[in-house]
Amino acid sequence: MAAGSFSLSRADRKRIAEAITAAERTTSGEIVVRVVPSCPPSKGTPSEQALREFQSLGLEKTRDRTGVLLFIAAEQHAIEVLGDVGIHAKVPDGFWDGVVASLSQAFKADRFADGICDAVSGIGAQLAKHFPPRPDDANELPNRPVVG
Repeated sequence: MAAGSFSLSRADRKRIAEAITAAERTTSGEIVVRVVPSCPPSKGTPSEQALREFQSLGLEKTRDRTGVLLFIAAEQHAIEVLGDVGIHAKVPDGFWDGVVASLSQAFKADRFADGICDAVSGIGAQLAKHFPPRPDDANELPNRPVVG
């Protein structure tokens, strides 16, 4: 992430929610964006905190185990992408690392919301390849980014 401050305006949050909604229209998978200001060392590494968030947000409880968490800790410039076992088993090697690298580049260019929307779109495309929407598909998790 860029060394400067990371922030998402109300309009940015709306754009991200719209990107999540658009991506989820093409899949039975679920995408959650979680942005925290920092990861205090007393709570573990950003990776450990992302895993706790994954579980606390219920991403491992989706019907086909296709939940994906995009976790961003602004102060540490940390980005974690966690895919549940259903989707993780299907994506090509290096896919999650590619999402992180692209998002990191966008952040360095001060394109925070654009980078997140692009990451959501890419994740949605992978979900759609392997888990198309079902006739009885329900939106299992909120589409708005969880910020703060």
